[in-house]
Amino acid sequence: MMDCSEGGGKRRSVGLAVVWIVLAASLELGRAQGGCGSTADNATCANSLCCSSANFCGSTAEYCGTGCQASYGVCGVSPESSPAQGSCEVGRPCQEGYCCSSAGFCGTTVEYCGAGCQFGACTSTSSTGLSAGAIIGIAFGSAFVLFLALLFYVLARRRRKLAQAKPSPTEPPSDDFELSLPSIGDSLAGKVMGMRYTYEALNEATNGFCEELGRGAYGIVYKGTLKDGSEIAVKKLVDSQRGAKDFEAEMKTLGSINHANLVALRGFSVRSHQPFLVYEYVPNGSLDKWIFCQERRLPWQTRVEIARGTAKGLSYLHGELQIGQAIIHLDIKPENILLNEQFVPKVADFGMAKLIGQTRTHTIASGGTFGYMAPEVYAGAATTKMDVYSFGIVLLELVAGRRHLDHSFADDRFFLPAWAIRRVMVHLEIDVVDPRLEGNFNSIQAKELITIALLCLQRDPDDRPDMSAVFRMIEGVKVPSELPASLQQELEMTERLVRKPTQALGWKADADSFFIDFGSDRSYRRTGEAAEPASTATTTSSSHDHADSFPANMSNAPLLR
Repeated sequence: MMDCSEGGGKRRSVGLAVVWIVLAASLELGRAQGGCGSTADNATCANSLCCSSANFCGSTAEYCGTGCQASYGVCGVSPESSPAQGSCEVGRPCQEGYCCSSAGFCGTTVEYCGAGCQFGACTSTSSTGLSAGAIIGIAFGSAFVLFLALLFYVLARRRRKLAQAKPSPTEPPSDDFELSLPSIGDSLAGKVMGMRYTYEALNEATNGFCEELGRGAYGIVYKGTLKDGSEIAVKKLVDSQRGAKDFEAEMKTLGSINHANLVALRGFSVRSHQPFLVYEYVPNGSLDKWIFCQERRLPWQTRVEIARGTAKGLSYLHGELQIGQAIIHLDIKPENILLNEQFVPKVADFGMAKLIGQTRTHTIASGGTFGYMAPEVYAGAATTKMDVYSFGIVLLELVAGRRHLDHSFADDRFFLPAWAIRRVMVHLEIDVVDPRLEGNFNSIQAKELITIALLCLQRDPDDRPDMSAVFRMIEGVKVPSELPASLQQELEMTERLVRKPTQALGWKADADSFFIDFGSDRSYRRTGEAAEPASTATTTSSSHDHADSFPANMSNAPLLR
């Protein structure tokens, strides 16, 4: 198939050829119009033409001058009707508009109208040296050229407008963005629109989405480089229903805030209802790749700085923001904490985040990642204390360099929180610290971080510190020297539950309901609710699927309430 530019070039060439032919033909008007005289059976010329000495009819100088054979035609008159009009003399002038030359012939060309003109006055434009036929031909040709040029211009302009009006096959209709964001406010939508990338730009930046950084249940993340040289991470949300929710949640949160310990959202793209999110690229990947990989070893001070930065970012989210609301992340875990080239932590993946107002509560469906979720999530009321609980789990894992739930350890150590509090109670907190550090850590800091983590894991949300208090304690504010007496009992109760869930205290299960009784008024019942799968990381894949160690219906079991 011929492309547009090639076809247009050929059409223009044909047009110019036609113009040239018409113009050349028009210029020949007034030139030789056929044979005449003795060599042409004594034929006379047509009206207004003269037979030259070369026996050709015409109306230019070489025909109407001294060589004109008047007996076969005279310029300007018909030889049949007025043969005497071709010559002139005193008393017998030329017709109006013609001049009598010194040779005694009438004409309107240079030879007649110039210095040799005896009498009469030339009024025809043929005095310029062109015959009337030539002038008519030139005028006609010029008009035709102008017409063709105008026609080509109009057609090209129309074709360009049609091309601009037609939707690109790689760019969505203009209403795709609004359909993907049904409930974002006008003010935020105005800001987000300024961050929009075309699909073509992202496709080029990621080289066709070829370098995959990680994937989760609802999205795949690719590395890319923009034309200005800056590196980006592009998340393609793959689940239509959950993807739209994640898209909206991240736009509402990261689209309106900026902090050094939160991953920066640079923009978005939508292609035929397929949303993409564009983030800053964080080169050292997620925290889980560093603390759970035996071949890697994070120095102690780096771990302390990661804990401090993560707490600072969460404290910022939970505090009063410029948007007048607080943000609950609801999925804090090592997979969602990214590390830049200096190992500065950046909280990522706000797909489950919720905005809350002054009441600091929000009704949600259960979600998050099993093991990191606060127990009250199943009651449906979200508060910032849920992130505090999750941070406590992450902080213990950061200190110990292992998953908080790992059946490869002995029975008394497989559940990290319970083992840690038992070590604290006998003043052996340093046993919890990652053995890969080989003793290269600050023992006082280690005891304080373990204590802070355990305080975050208290069953009652009101008993947990808020993230601003956690951040201050990591910064050096005095940490409580004693833990609540009930905390060990709570954690060991959870330990028994996750070790043998079907034999846990008061456990009764059937097809429609389950009930857990912890021997107090803190009981919880769910009836007629189907279990939902636990969320997985959308930034990077987890190296351990620790939920697989339990029955499927335990992924949503309320562990502590």
